[in-house]
Amino acid sequence: MKRNGTVERWNDGGNKASSQPSNTPILHHSISPSPRSSHAFTLVELLVVIAIIGILAALVLSGVGAALTRADVGKANAQIADIVNGIRTYYGEYNRWPCADNGSADVTYHAAGANQNAADAQARVINILRSRDTTNNPKKMVFLDVPDNATEGAGSEGFGLVFTREQGFYLDPWGNPYVISMDTDFNNACRVSSVGAGSPDLILTGRQVAVWSWGPKPGDTNVIVMSWK
Repeated sequence: MKRNGTVERWNDGGNKASSQPSNTPILHHSISPSPRSSHAFTLVELLVVIAIIGILAALVLSGVGAALTRADVGKANAQIADIVNGIRTYYGEYNRWPCADNGSADVTYHAAGANQNAADAQARVINILRSRDTTNNPKKMVFLDVPDNATEGAGSEGFGLVFTREQGFYLDPWGNPYVISMDTDFNNACRVSSVGAGSPDLILTGRQVAVWSWGPKPGDTNVIVMSWK
């Protein structure tokens, strides 16, 4: 309907609709985060998280440590086999053992207080096999190759000895000299002295050579790495 130049509109219900814009306010709804989702970790929650991380780290380190120990044991077994083979090859060449004790009671060659000149020093045997002692290896044949990094260092806890390359000791992965026994009295048995504190000598019947390492825990007979087992 047109009145006085103004157009008015009617709705279907017969009521006149306003020609002015509606002043009804528009409500804007916003979603506020709940108090729980916005607050920081509590001290208890942080402690729980830290404890879980600590447990996981301990498990990982334990697994890594065990793997490294297994690798070292495998390395020791391989080096022990090399020593045994070198001794047997020397015997095949000279018909005697690589030591100055042939015909005498079996001797166990070991750290000997890091004194390479001691009668029972392991270095005396190793130096013969490496052709560093040409008196007992006049053909100057090399029966054993020893890695340079296995000839010097500090022994592991339980010995407290320090070894130098010049001495000629062959050290296991834990820094201690391999222990060597040979059937120098030729009675078809190898005597191993004191495998463990206070223990009697071990007689290995039918064996001419025995080589072993104290393993990762010197003094613990449960972790000794032996050529005869």
